[in-house]
Amino acid sequence: MLRTLRIPGYILAVITGGVLLYVANNLLRWDVPYLTHEFSRVIGIINLSLGASIAGNLFLIFRDIGDFRYLVKAVLSLLALAAAYMLHTVFPFELPLFLEGTVRMGLVAVMIGIGMRLAFNLLLFTYKISVGRD
Repeated sequence: MLRTLRIPGYILAVITGGVLLYVANNLLRWDVPYLTHEFSRVIGIINLSLGASIAGNLFLIFRDIGDFRYLVKAVLSLLALAAAYMLHTVFPFELPLFLEGTVRMGLVAVMIGIGMRLAFNLLLFTYKISVGRD
């Protein structure tokens, strides 16, 4: 895909990351009824993941260098996986029992999807650098 076609996606990712960063850091202040104060245990990794996503996508807007983008995306996937894992482990939600299992399964599905993206980007990166260099 041409670099110029990827740039709007990077811009959208930066904007979305900024909005999510703002929302995540204000959820406890807004007294969201189903969110417990245990959320403060996971906000650090969420901030790290979202902040890195913003920085990584800003970098890719200006320096979308060949195969390097796959490595950047793999690192961002790893951080997103860590954030999802912490959300699943700490589970800072107070939900009715019938919803708790569904949300937990949803988080597992999200972790599987992120893991697949991580593996895909690592495979692409290693493939591209192995065949691209003699």
